[in-house]
Amino acid sequence: LRHRRREKPAEYANQAASAPYLITVTPPAEEGNIYTKVRKYLPYVCVILLLLGLIYLIYRSGIPARAQIPKDFTVMKQEMERKVKEQMRSLEQGYASSVDDLKNEVDKMKKDIMAKFQAKLRESNVLQDVGKYAKQQIKDDPGFKETIQNEANSILAAQKEVLTNKIKELQAKQAEALEEINKQKDAAVGAKKEVEESTKKMSNAIYTRIEQIKKDLEREILDAKKVILKPLPAEKMKDLMEEQVSLNIDAIINKHIEKFAADRTGLVDYALRSAGGKIIDHSPTEESPRREPKNIMEWVMKGRRKGTRQPPQNVITPGTDPGKCWPMKGSHGHLFIKLIKPIVPNLVTIEHASPSIVITKLSVLKDFQVSGAKTSAPGEGDLQLLGTGRYELEGESAVQQFRLDAKGESYQFIHFNVTSNYGARHTCIYRVRIHGDPTE
Repeated sequence: LRHRRREKPAEYANQAASAPYLITVTPPAEEGNIYTKVRKYLPYVCVILLLLGLIYLIYRSGIPARAQIPKDFTVMKQEMERKVKEQMRSLEQGYASSVDDLKNEVDKMKKDIMAKFQAKLRESNVLQDVGKYAKQQIKDDPGFKETIQNEANSILAAQKEVLTNKIKELQAKQAEALEEINKQKDAAVGAKKEVEESTKKMSNAIYTRIEQIKKDLEREILDAKKVILKPLPAEKMKDLMEEQVSLNIDAIINKHIEKFAADRTGLVDYALRSAGGKIIDHSPTEESPRREPKNIMEWVMKGRRKGTRQPPQNVITPGTDPGKCWPMKGSHGHLFIKLIKPIVPNLVTIEHASPSIVITKLSVLKDFQVSGAKTSAPGEGDLQLLGTGRYELEGESAVQQFRLDAKGESYQFIHFNVTSNYGARHTCIYRVRIHGDPTE
């Protein structure tokens, strides 16, 4: 109808008018939407959440509150040490300021004395003239010399007394400052002793309280042990044993289910194709034989059917269904794999289809070697052997792991070399995983 509508619109219009049911499409019945599903499962979700909340409250009600005394004591001790340090710092600053003031006053007095001395020196010229005049007067009048000497002695005595008083004042101030400093030091030492004594008393009280709490907890634990170890009736003990065994079995089953869901190993596969792993080079692939026609009619209609070929990418792709492998031609061959990122390889996992469901076991790989390379085109001496192994046909599991030793070196290219199989003319390789520690 679409072709007719595009090529012959008039004919399509006539046919649509005469047979409208041909172009009418009945939509399928609408299924339940998300609102209906939510209304269906919401009560169950609420009941589960309520039960979880009750279990959590019951669990929390049985746990005693932990004592926070040691933490509060540490905070209090740090605060007291900080206050003592601040007081000592303020005392040191006060002592330094007092000494600085005393030094400034002594320097000021020195400056004043030097100024007076310089003024006296400036008057030396006048004194020289006066001296000449005095000498002349002494020659003329012998009593004049005695008079001048007495005056000079009196002036010197007065100046000496002034200087002595100044020195005594300075010494008194210095003694007062030293006494004040000693008092401040004694006060700081006393405060420090008080802090240490109070800290010691508080720590003793805290440790006593902690020991008491320990004793109480030990007593409660002993009481609980007595209750737990109290002999139970045979029926009750049997029920408990059955419940414990059931829980252990459930835990083991869940553990294996989680491991199976995590690619059956629980480890990162750095060769996984869907995550970025690649097959760079490989040996020739064995093709399945061509199917010959049964008769002339089949030969005319279909001809010869080509043989199928499984790609080598199956080796780094999840899935071990029988036949979903890479059939390598012969019993010797190799695969060159590029990993997702550089790693220090430490483990290789070989997986084959379960022996109980395969048609033949002769095509299973037997001996192999794993080597590492730094580049995508390594030379003969660039491959570093990491390990060898043998896949056991009758092993405990179809997934078998083998250790690798990279000696701390990181590689991004892995050369997987098959050296033998169990007797077939081709070798089936289902899955190869490479594990290790990624490098930065």
